[in-house]
Amino acid sequence: DLVGALALDTRDLAGALDSLRAALDTTDANAHNSLGCVLRDTGDLDGALTHYSKAVELDPGLALAHSNLGGVLRRQGRFEEAVRSCTRAIELAPEFAEAYNNLGTAYYGLEKLDAAILSHRHAIDLDPDNADAHHLLGVVLLKADRPDEALASCRKALSLADNSPLTYINLGDILRALGDLEGGIDAYRRALPLEPD
Repeated sequence: DLVGALALDTRDLAGALDSLRAALDTTDANAHNSLGCVLRDTGDLDGALTHYSKAVELDPGLALAHSNLGGVLRRQGRFEEAVRSCTRAIELAPEFAEAYNNLGTAYYGLEKLDAAILSHRHAIDLDPDNADAHHLLGVVLLKADRPDEALASCRKALSLADNSPLTYINLGDILRALGDLEGGIDAYRRALPLEPD
């Protein structure tokens, strides 16, 4: 539904939710996927899971729905299932960078750090300007006790998008790990005004 898609694009989540529910054709996989996105963004992970699952059932070839399903499963702590869903998305669309990001975060949840690093690096190879991929790679590299590499990745993320509080928090953690307490404090301070209300 065009109205629902426009509302979603403008981040009018309540409007998008109303439009998508009103127009939902129970056999339209894309509509279920879109409704899943709105529900995810409003914090209803169970509702999102239901609609992503329905989208995958209706169109098993819809890579975006598989990736989104993997992302929600990961957020629910269901990491093995998330890996399977993201892997399926990549099988369907090998050039889909976001599926690699979701796969990397699922591997991170399983503490398979080498696999997570490879997944995020593949996402960056596919989309070098993807700030989230650089940020997520930095998170994993820090956990893998590779703070110098994590710092480079985090700085790249900030050069692409300097409005992410999580990236500044990650930068603070990295700088602290490197012994730069003043730099860490400065990074945390930079995150504060960026936090959502």
